[in-house]
Amino acid sequence: MDIEFHYYILYLIAARAGYGPADSYKIAYSSQFVDNNVIFLEAAGSMFDILWRANHPNRDDEEMRDEKEGLLKDIGNAISAESSVERRKRYVELSEQEAYGGERIKEYDSYAWMTEVIYEDLRTLKSKGKHAIMQFLLNWLCNSISRFNKYTWSDVGNYKETDWFQFQEAAKEHQRESTDILNATKIGRLKLVNW
Repeated sequence: MDIEFHYYILYLIAARAGYGPADSYKIAYSSQFVDNNVIFLEAAGSMFDILWRANHPNRDDEEMRDEKEGLLKDIGNAISAESSVERRKRYVELSEQEAYGGERIKEYDSYAWMTEVIYEDLRTLKSKGKHAIMQFLLNWLCNSISRFNKYTWSDVGNYKETDWFQFQEAAKEHQRESTDILNATKIGRLKLVNW
């Protein structure tokens, strides 16, 4: 259920916590980039608590409990489907309800953020031929010219404002913090054999 929880379910959690569709998409996409029903629903409830309080710091806990109860009921119904295809269909249907922003959640595309930020000028050849010798020659030629491929920022002046760049920076910061925590313990001084 990894993509289900980290992307679809987290989108629904954020939307129900009051984030708009665009922000819910960012939260869900970030989560997917980085699985027993009771534990799953407890985790969803805990995440909802955090996101709700961050988005509604002055609202009372009773309103939060009501929203959370509705969320967990909806998610519980969605995850009870037998197949992942049916579960995802239910997540999408939920996303279209007013309580979840009223907008259909986008299909997950693992390259979406990078595609928005990176410009690719690729030198390649395509062939519809079925002959092995032709495929071999084309592969060799493509490998030879691939050194001329160019990757640049789509918007050089604003790439640091993109979701992709900010996520990468947050991941690096998290890695630094985690390393510092581990290095301060005995775990940080362990030697890995055959690593």
